[in-house]
Parts: sequence; structure tokens; C-alpha cells
Amino acid sequence: MTESTGNLGEGKSAKQPKAKAAKKITITEHIDDASEVSDVELSAEVDNQAAAAAAGRDGSAADDNDKTKKGELDQEAGAPEVPSKQQIAVSFVDADDQDHSDQGTEQQEAVSGVPGPPDLPIDHQPETVAPEPVAASPLAVCRDAIRKPAATGGAGRRAMALGSGVLRFGDISPAAGTAVRLATDIEEPVEDSGTARAVDDIVARESDDLLAAEDARRGSEFSPVPARRHRRGNPLWAFLRKPAVVWSVLVVLVLGGIGVAAVPSSRYSVLNAVGVRVGASVKILDQSTQQPLKGVHVKIAGVTVDTDAEGMATFSGLPLGKTIMTIEKRAFAPVLETRVLGWGSNPLGDRQVNPIGSQYTFTVNDYLSGAPIEVASVNAGDADANADEQGVAKLTVDHSTADTIEATVQAPGYRDEPVTITADTRDAVAVRMVPDKKHVFVSQRAGKYDVYTIDIDGANEKLVLEGTGRERDDIAISIHPSDGFAAVVSTRDGKHNDDGYLLSTLSVINVGSGDVASVAQSESIKIIGWSGSRLVYLQVAAGASATNPSRQRLMSYDFLANDSKQLASANYFNAVGVAGQHVFYAPSSNYQASAVNGLFRVQPDGNELQTVISGETWTIIRTDYNTLAINAAGKWYDFHLDATAATEVEAQPSDTKSKHYANSPDGSRSIRVEERDGKGVLLLRDNEDGTEKPLISRSGLSKPIRWLTNSVVVYRIDTDQENADYAFSIEGGDPIKVRDVTHTNSVDRWYYY
Repeated sequence: MTESTGNLGEGKSAKQPKAKAAKKITITEHIDDASEVSDVELSAEVDNQAAAAAAGRDGSAADDNDKTKKGELDQEAGAPEVPSKQQIAVSFVDADDQDHSDQGTEQQEAVSGVPGPPDLPIDHQPETVAPEPVAASPLAVCRDAIRKPAATGGAGRRAMALGSGVLRFGDISPAAGTAVRLATDIEEPVEDSGTARAVDDIVARESDDLLAAEDARRGSEFSPVPARRHRRGNPLWAFLRKPAVVWSVLVVLVLGGIGVAAVPSSRYSVLNAVGVRVGASVKILDQSTQQPLKGVHVKIAGVTVDTDAEGMATFSGLPLGKTIMTIEKRAFAPVLETRVLGWGSNPLGDRQVNPIGSQYTFTVNDYLSGAPIEVASVNAGDADANADEQGVAKLTVDHSTADTIEATVQAPGYRDEPVTITADTRDAVAVRMVPDKKHVFVSQRAGKYDVYTIDIDGANEKLVLEGTGRERDDIAISIHPSDGFAAVVSTRDGKHNDDGYLLSTLSVINVGSGDVASVAQSESIKIIGWSGSRLVYLQVAAGASATNPSRQRLMSYDFLANDSKQLASANYFNAVGVAGQHVFYAPSSNYQASAVNGLFRVQPDGNELQTVISGETWTIIRTDYNTLAINAAGKWYDFHLDATAATEVEAQPSDTKSKHYANSPDGSRSIRVEERDGKGVLLLRDNEDGTEKPLISRSGLSKPIRWLTNSVVVYRIDTDQENADYAFSIEGGDPIKVRDVTHTNSVDRWYYY
């Protein structure tokens, strides 16, 4: 064994003779923090007594009183007194006074598995006390020293360092702030070196076994325990893990789901619980007329909706399942029903209510044709009734003590008709419905040219543009085919140019509101026609000389946007007209710096300019609804309105009179006037199949003509006996005179220079 530099006594340079040795070892452990169990201070006090002084002692008798005595001696020797302390007796034999520094290191490494901490120095020599012999053997004493710390709550390494006369206990950790005092008096005869080595080997093996057991125990405390170990002993868990049980549970769950889905009440409860909602609709009819009722209160699942003009009540956000539906309306018997709402929109069909109040019958017909109006309705307060296919409506009201009942008859496209009946009325009340569109005309009955609006039955006449008395007799008027606007050209402003020529003014009237917009003022203004929301017109520039290349200007005015736009200009135009959705024009080549000749077409807003024919064009004749005959450079051409180029033909058309068509508001029909056998004939054309038939033939029938509605047209009778406007329904009936009028110009042909 390699000799260590550390010895049990200072200044000792040679081995001691074999003799008994009395040794007192005091080990004090200070633990400042229980969490730092490795921070241990060990001090050992070793008192080497003379071998002769200890030779006569009997080392075979020792008991607990000896330990107590030894503790007292330690206290007398100056050991610090700590309230909590532990005494352990430890003895060993320093055989042949050998140096044990290497042995202690090897022993510690064998026990702990890691190099031991540095040896602590011997701080002081306590007072020599003759210790009582220890009865236990060195092996028992060492075992007792190792086991007692574990029994008293200690933990950590229990490595013993025997080298350099130092005894170590590593990482013994009782409660924080305490000190463990280990003291023993050892009196044992000195054995030979073989015996000492045997004892050391036994102690080492015992220590190894104890430390291995302790390490195994501590390792098991930190090893994760699988969750299954906790369940193995659970009978219920073992039962539930059986395949048969698992499949049985799955089958029960599936069958339960099917059962819930199959039973409506259960299914609806589950769906309602998760917030599923559905819709429903029902139509309410008057049992006496089988007509839909408006304003009926329908309540389903606490939600109330009133029926519309079609008798429909539409619901949303309703819960599924069985519910109550109630139907209530004054003068009708209430209805209470149980309904089941399922998936989807739940159309509940038609429900009839029985009238229990007083009933009054109305027959509703068209003013001109006399045809029944099935879209009519009669209203009196909260009571209402819809007409059937025969125009018959039965109004049911509460029994009342009032002498009269005020009702209103309404229908889309017709003027509202107020009706007053007595409470005892039993006969049907006839109502003739008049279109709500206004007719516009000029009258000079007040000595000047005034513009009026009027209903076709002569009611509600209204002055919308009062004359100034400065108007010439060439006043012109054109009415928009569908919207309530009219264009008037007159000299009403009385203004003159520098040459004293009276200037014309273009005014656009909003027939509904009576508002008037002054659009243009010029020496001459010609109305060309309407296209959409734009009025196309031709004007001569004020003050322009006859040789000005832009003396005439082709313009369009948007009455909705109040915007004017120039489409073209020339010294004059050979021909201008509106056909289909385009404006056609042929400028003259006179006074043009660069000849721009031909026939052109353009959208009313100035877009999509196209050349139809190149070369100066002189004449444009509308031979039928879709075809133009064009004379250009001495040749004749045909041009279809849907084509992009004209086709040359051999001869001019047989009829050189241009036809003027007026389209209905929906564009499905058109009318025109033609003279036959000295009479004017009003012709109706079906624009879908191209067929044409006469409506009226009468002397003096002439233009202007216009559509009031899709079924009512207005034409003029101009004879020596009268000058009046008439209204006529294409669905039948006789023409009805609207009002005597003053003759005015109109858009009755294409403009030619």
C-alpha cells in the first residue's frame, strides 16, 4: 500500500510498536440547510493514548451508559452543545499504526462509487479521558454507526474515510439547523495486521451491501410507476377491459343513438338543445272567397307574423317538434292548431278562416276595357279583401254602429279609388280603376300655351308649366314612353339673338313633381326622340354664321343625371333619327375642312361610334321596324338594325314615307299611324313575332301617339270639328276622350334638313 502523507499524530515519523491503543474520536456534523445535504462539515478529534494505559482494560463490556458517559466527556472536552444531537459509538483498530489514507480513499470509492471529499483536518486535541471499554466488536460498532443515521431520519452517503486518521460520514442530513455529534472511546487490543485487514474487509462488504440496498430503495422512490400497476388490482377496470364488455357498450351506444334518431320527440329535444332552428310558412285564405287575406296575425311557437298581400306568413328561428299555431283576425273566427315542425322550411299549406263579421261586396274593373282586375284589393282600417279572377272582393268588418264605411280600392298600376258605403249596403259596389299615369297636353284656352297633366278620366287636371304669352304656334311636346317626363320646345322666354331672332328654349318637365329644368336655348331646337333616360335633340348654335362648320350640334340630355353631351356637329345634318338603341346621323360635307362623310350610329351617351356607310348620305327611310333604306352617293342600301354593315340594293323602296314606331314601356309592342282610304289607322305590332293589326280607323286620327301604360295608348283626332286626345285600351272597350287640346308638333318622322 502506498504510504500517505497524512498521519494520526503530528510529528510522527515511524511506525509504533504493536500495542493496545486507546482512541477517542469525536465527529461533529453541522447542517445549515436540509436541502444541501452534501454540505457537511466533519471534524474528527483523535486522541492517541499510550498502549500501556489501555492494555488492562476489558474491551468486551460496554453498554449504553458508557455511551452516555462518553458524550459527557466530549462535552467537557469543549465540543459545542447543540439542543438536538445524536451520539454513535464507533471503534476501529489501527493495526500496526499504519497510515490509512489510501485505504480510506479506496473504501469510500467502493462504498459511494465516487471519489470522497477532501479530508477534514483535526482541529484540536480534547482532554485525555480514560474511556470505558466497548463491548461490541469493531464490525458491530461500524454497522451501528452506519445504520443509526438512517433510523433517525438521516439520508445521503454513508462512506467512511479512514485515511489520515479521519473518520467520515458523508451527507448525513437530519433536520436543518441541527448538529450531530458522534463520539466514542475505543479501547481494544491491538491485533496483528492480518486481523486488521480482515476487519476492514468485513466492514467494507457490510457497508457496500447496506449502501446498495439504500441506493436501490432511493432509486425506487424516483422511478415512475406505470398507470397500469394501479389498475391491475381494480376488478372493475379488469372487467371493463374485456373485449365482450367493450363491444357490448358500443352496441348499446349505437342502438341508443338509433333510438333517439328514430323517435321524433327525442330527436327534436336533442336538436333543440344544441340550438338547431327551422322555418315555417303558411297561407291564410278567406273561407267565403278562397282569396288570400292580408294582415292576419299568425303565431307559431311564440313568434307572431302578419300575412302579406298574398296571405303568406313566413317564419324563421323556430324550435323543432310539436307546437301550437294560432290564427287571428278581426271579424274572423280564430283558429288553434297543433303542428309538428321538422327539418327544412316546413310549408304548412293553406289555412282557411271563417268570416263572422259583416261582409260587403265590391266588383273591380278597368276604366277603359271593363275587364276585371284580379290584383285589386279593398281596405277599410284593419279589414281587407282581395279580388278574385272575376274582380270580386268581399270585405269583412266587425259589426259596427257607424252609418258609413270608408274603404279604399287599390291595384298595381292604377290610381287609388276611395269608396264610401253605408253600413246597410247589400248590393255589390262597382269600382272602375283608372291608370295612375298622367297624360300631358298643351291648351290655349286661357289665351296662352299652358302645359297640363291629367288622368285619362279627366280627373286631377293640373297646370305644370304656365305659358308666358310669348310662345309661337310651333310649340312642340314629346312625352317619355315609360317615365314621367315630358320635353317642351317653345319661345316662352321671349329672348332674341343679335339679329332679333326669337330664341327657342328646351324645357324638361317632371310630370310627377311638376319640376321644370331648362336644358338649352338656341335659334332652333328639334326633338329627335327618347332612348333610355336620354333625350336626343338637334340645336343650332346661337350666333353662329351659316358657314360655321359646327353650326348644328347633335346633343343628348340625361334627365336623371341632369347632364348634356354632344354627340356630333356639322354645318348641318342631312338626316338624323333614333332607331332601336342607337342614334343614326348623316352630316353634310358643306364647309368642312376635311370631309367626314357617311352614315354613323352611336349610343345616346356617345359610346360605340360606328360607320354604317362611307360616303355622304342624303336620305334615311325606316321601311319597317328593323330595316332602314339608305340613299348614299346615288346608291340605295338596306341596313338591318342588328347588322354592322349595309347591303346595296338595286332600287329605292316602293314607299318613301318613313314609318314612326312608338314602343310600349316594356318594349313588347309598338304602335304607328298610317293613312288608309282617307282615314288615319292606328296599327298595333307584336315585336316578338312581327305581326301587325289595326286597332282604330277614324278620320282625323293622327300623331302624336304614345303609350300611357302597356295596355293603354293615346292618340289625337285633328279635324275641323275638334282637336282632342283620346285614350284606348288594346284589351278592348271603346276609346274615351281625355281632353280638348291645342295642336302641337311632335316627333312624327325622321328629321331632314
